[in-house]
Amino acid sequence: MKLSVALLFFLVVFVSCKSDQQSQNQTGTSTPSDTVVTSKTNAWQAPQFSTKAREAVNAWKNFREFENSISYLNQVEIKNISSETKRMTEISDTLLMYIPKAINSSPIASRMRVLKTRVYLFDELASRHTVKKEVVKNYLNEMNTAYTNLVLKINEKFEKEEIDAMTKTQQNLQTSKQQNDSI
Repeated sequence: MKLSVALLFFLVVFVSCKSDQQSQNQTGTSTPSDTVVTSKTNAWQAPQFSTKAREAVNAWKNFREFENSISYLNQVEIKNISSETKRMTEISDTLLMYIPKAINSSPIASRMRVLKTRVYLFDELASRHTVKKEVVKNYLNEMNTAYTNLVLKINEKFEKEEIDAMTKTQQNLQTSKQQNDSI
């Protein structure tokens, strides 16, 4: 009889402990799965370059590789990104040092410095052993935003150059028309 009571007691304790563990996993409090995050839920779409901007960026050594790395980081499990972010820090250093003349301007260099800083911060975060899902998503979103701002600034530069060229052409046409009218 004592044996039956003891077995029943251990069975009840075992079942209650197991249900406690399951309820903890369901509420999401401090489980190892918090350190494994996939960023596929972000559904981030990289901004597109205009045709002229793409031509200029293609001359930028390692930029295509950098773009591919950002796309990769937005599609993989966060636990596997440490080596990729380390490589991105090296690429971002090179990109900042060798901005092509066609796109080299103060605003673009500033955006590149911000992106480089975001890459370094993300790399530092990726090298930690335990990281919360929300923090990783936040850092990834900040890096994505910095990249988007760089692309937008490059596109803006070429749009501005095109508008300036059209304005200059219109001014030249008006000047030549005025000269022809005065003759």
